[in-house]
Amino acid sequence: MSNWDDLIKSLDHERQLPAVLETRNAVVAAGAGSGKTRVLSVRYLQLIKRGISPERILCLTFTNKAAAEMKERIRLMLSDCARDDEDFARALLSFPASRVSTLDSFCSELARNGSAHWGVAPDFSIDELAAGEATRDFALRYLLSRKDDGLVAAFLAANGFEPALDALCELAQGRGGLLGAMDDASSLPLQDGVLQRELKALHADIVALLRAGQSMEAKEKTGSMLWLAAAEEYLAHEVPAASGGPESADAYRAWADRCGRMAALRKPTDKSDAGLYFNGVADELKPRLQASALACMALADGRRAESLAFVRDFFVEAAADRAASGVLGFSDVAAMARGTLIRDKELRDWYKKRYDAIMIDEFQDNNALQKDLLYLLAERINEACDGVPPASALRQGALFFVGDEKQSIYAFRQADVRVFRGLAEELSQAEGSSGGHSLSTNWRSEPALIDFFNDAFSRILPAPGDRGAKDYEARFDALGSGPATVGVRAQLRYIELERNRDPGYMNADETQAARIASLIKELVDDKLPISAKGPGGTKLARPCSYDDIAVLFRSTASQNVVERHLRIRGIPYTATTTAGLYVESIVGDLYAMLRLAAYPDDRHAYAVVLRGPFARLSDDAVLSILEEEGADAFAFDGAALSADDKARYEEARISWEGLRARADREALQRLVAWLWYERGLRWNVLRSPANAAYLEHFDYAWAMAAQADARGERLCDFVAGLESYMNRVQKLDLPGVPRESARGVAIMTVHASKGLEFPVVILPSVENPGRNDTASPIQRCKRFGFSLRLPDGHGDPTAPLAELEKALDKLEKGGGERPMDERLAENARLFYVACTRAISRLYLLGKAPHITDAEGKSFRGMLLKAFPWLAAQKEDDEKPLPERPADYRGILEKESVPALSKQSYVALGQGSTIDAWSRAESLSLAPPAVTPVRKARWSVSQASAALWQARLSRDEQSGSRSQPVPAVLPSEPGLSEREAAGSDWTESDFGTLCHERVEKAIAAEGQDFEPSPALARKLEALPAAQRDAALAEAAALTVSFFDSDRGIQVRGAYSAAMQAHASGAGRHTGKPFFFIEYPFVFHSPGARRPLFLSGAMDLVYGDAHGVTVLDFKTDQRMEAAHHAFQLSLYRDAASDIFGLPARAFVYYLRHGQEHEYLEAPDEGGLHAALGNKETS
Repeated sequence: MSNWDDLIKSLDHERQLPAVLETRNAVVAAGAGSGKTRVLSVRYLQLIKRGISPERILCLTFTNKAAAEMKERIRLMLSDCARDDEDFARALLSFPASRVSTLDSFCSELARNGSAHWGVAPDFSIDELAAGEATRDFALRYLLSRKDDGLVAAFLAANGFEPALDALCELAQGRGGLLGAMDDASSLPLQDGVLQRELKALHADIVALLRAGQSMEAKEKTGSMLWLAAAEEYLAHEVPAASGGPESADAYRAWADRCGRMAALRKPTDKSDAGLYFNGVADELKPRLQASALACMALADGRRAESLAFVRDFFVEAAADRAASGVLGFSDVAAMARGTLIRDKELRDWYKKRYDAIMIDEFQDNNALQKDLLYLLAERINEACDGVPPASALRQGALFFVGDEKQSIYAFRQADVRVFRGLAEELSQAEGSSGGHSLSTNWRSEPALIDFFNDAFSRILPAPGDRGAKDYEARFDALGSGPATVGVRAQLRYIELERNRDPGYMNADETQAARIASLIKELVDDKLPISAKGPGGTKLARPCSYDDIAVLFRSTASQNVVERHLRIRGIPYTATTTAGLYVESIVGDLYAMLRLAAYPDDRHAYAVVLRGPFARLSDDAVLSILEEEGADAFAFDGAALSADDKARYEEARISWEGLRARADREALQRLVAWLWYERGLRWNVLRSPANAAYLEHFDYAWAMAAQADARGERLCDFVAGLESYMNRVQKLDLPGVPRESARGVAIMTVHASKGLEFPVVILPSVENPGRNDTASPIQRCKRFGFSLRLPDGHGDPTAPLAELEKALDKLEKGGGERPMDERLAENARLFYVACTRAISRLYLLGKAPHITDAEGKSFRGMLLKAFPWLAAQKEDDEKPLPERPADYRGILEKESVPALSKQSYVALGQGSTIDAWSRAESLSLAPPAVTPVRKARWSVSQASAALWQARLSRDEQSGSRSQPVPAVLPSEPGLSEREAAGSDWTESDFGTLCHERVEKAIAAEGQDFEPSPALARKLEALPAAQRDAALAEAAALTVSFFDSDRGIQVRGAYSAAMQAHASGAGRHTGKPFFFIEYPFVFHSPGARRPLFLSGAMDLVYGDAHGVTVLDFKTDQRMEAAHHAFQLSLYRDAASDIFGLPARAFVYYLRHGQEHEYLEAPDEGGLHAALGNKETS
């Protein structure tokens, strides 16, 4: 029997072998751990056995690492089989001419042949980051050049400049590439046609529902009568038809108003036939009426043509700018490659004749551009379609796609899972039909873990036959398992982190990091058995080592905390990203010393230097030095220190003095290198193996200094530039590719772990919901094309097309459930990838969130969707947990970890004494030393608070404390005084609630109050009784305000302004105007530097005679002087903006009283407190 026969025999004959022997075009669905790389390699040899030489086989994959590994594996197999097979021996000689590469590099080769068509030089470079930065610069110029155009000015006003800029940049990163981005998504006639069709379909549904109840009996003066009247009015009119002109727009607005009024009706509660009917169908009618109103508002919007032209012009001009630069992104190159093969049929024919077989790995990470490209290469010889050939025009057996839809997690790189999912059906139309194969057996993970994967993801992902699932949702079919490893017990544990808000305890991230470190020590120190690869593909048990463990982060926000705890416990690790670069370690130590050289009076930097590697003083020594009040840097007499501390203190002084002597005389990169190599920082890293991960941080620090030198910066400039980043978790990707053989515990993101496997996987922060679902100001709707968010008739930002798209998606989904979207679908796939990296043990750590994650944004939310009995849905959840099913036989277990105390954390370190702990605690309670803050921009509220504190300090020193304005306090304490212990609800939150309640009651009188999303999340986190009390108190204060003289005046001013607005009057016409949350920036020049104050006035209203500014307060006591600066500044700002005399009032909602401010704002005091005097 030959080596080739042995290789074939080693395959799984039920699933792997049929895929290898396939002669048709084929799609192979290869699940995690299914041996797909082995299948691809053996199929390569099978093609050779069929008479295809290596140079006629094109093998493409996703990354350079995967391509290199694939080529080496094929070469080894080929070499082994060549020993006793002449076919393989000949193939081995020609294998150096084979093509095993990434799809991106192959596209680059094609694109250089046709780049002239796009005005791109053939020597273009591919640099995704540089191309993105250049496009951002262009987008900035594009917006600035049009900022005074009517539409663009409105777009910027509705969204702000930065979000508008980000939206244009996001458009340029679309799946089609900037050079191939334009299509009919910017066609107004197509958009109009789709809107009309959707409106007519909605109208037909509404008419059917209304007619069914039109003739039913209703009771007088009940809700059912209102519904019948509304139905009669609706049915008496026809839905508007597109005719163009202002009359058509007016008709659409009238129809939108009719639909909106009917949608606002409450469900009838009477028991008449009509009442019962409309109560039952209201949930079907209301969303259709709301969607109809949105469609009409979109059709009535005369700015859509200009909006589409704005987007189209950006694409055209940005594409020209990118082409001229010669710096392209990957999607640009793919679009050029596709376009080149479509236009140049001779070149296409050459490539078709060059390759007889094409194999593509990881195809779930590609999109339609790459699929079209491969179809062009697989077209039948001597045929040439004018565009992309259909599947029926493909050569038999030319294409072999491998991928796993459940592992498509690169949407941010423009991957589109829908393309892979649709391949099998498409290829069934090809010559000879197609072969579909499923490699569903996971050979690497322990069977007990695979049982968990099946239990969990059968509930998280839709089944293959689920007709209600979206096309971008991966389907899940049960995984098979290989044999269990003898001597290995699989483990699956959810570790819940408890919170303790007592000041003596650390936060949950610290508790989590401490448990991860202790867990890793347990696994290694106790030599717990894990599964490892043995000879011939077998699995063997061996003790766990650090190299067997991976910590996979969805987000790197808490990575630096975990790294710190691993170093404290002496655990070696390798991180693929430097998430803690600006938070601790090398850059933090360098920054502290550089800052102290620039600002010798900075006590905080001084403390960091004393405790850091430049001095390495004991806790006792640091505390002794810091307790010396008023001491400048290194002015302490070191005689009282121990011999070791004194020597180290003197060395640190030498470093500091040497740095000051070199500052602004030598290049910044030389200063950084001097501290690193000559002043002991590098030695401090090398002396402990646990610090090895820090060596690469110096490269970043040196590179940042070199960039600052290139900009001609001085030391103070460099320090100021670093200041905005310090103590922020900034993720920086290191060069290179993660390797399973990296030394120590592997720390990486879930995305970086794809394609890897680890005996032990730890998933921290599983409650993290990922990025916020903030809608972009420019959205590309699948039905309607591009949609811009613009101000409506009241000045409120709105995007009817995007809102209509969501409403229609929800109607398609049915019921009240939130419609699935692509981000939620990818979250589920990301969780699948994270879990299936584990071979023997899987640990998930997290804490109960404040708000229930019903949508499954977080890994924890998905886990509880599958196992609701495991833990509470949210913190302080009063609902009892469901019973654990009696028939559950899985290995999922739960562990609760108490919060880490500060004293326990200190004990983790070395060299701290109990006396040092008590002294540190007392020092922390002392008044903080003043640390300079050199900042030019402040909020008005920050400035007002600083001035008030300065006044209180002066009054206390002089013994004259101003008395508050007399006030009659309510007999019952306010909500803030009844706060539940440990609640995050604050007096400020209650103030926000009252503000929103009053302001929305003005603009939307009669409508139910809905808090903003951020406030709603805070309210939901409260216990039910406290939430109800807060809402009731806010409602009572709102009613009280509108019953007051001021409230009546406000209502009248708003009504007058709306009437003026309807007539087309603006704020400078002398007609009434009214604004809510009016933003402004105030510039105050100073003797040394200017200050900029930004703020928003609660209410601003007036007419030709003057302006009134009204600000609401929910203070428990009325202290008018507290808000003097804020209100006097509001008054002057309003007067300058509107060019009218202004008055400013504060209204105390809890007391029903107001106070007018007549004094000038204290700008002198402002600069003393904030600007030209360095304060904390």
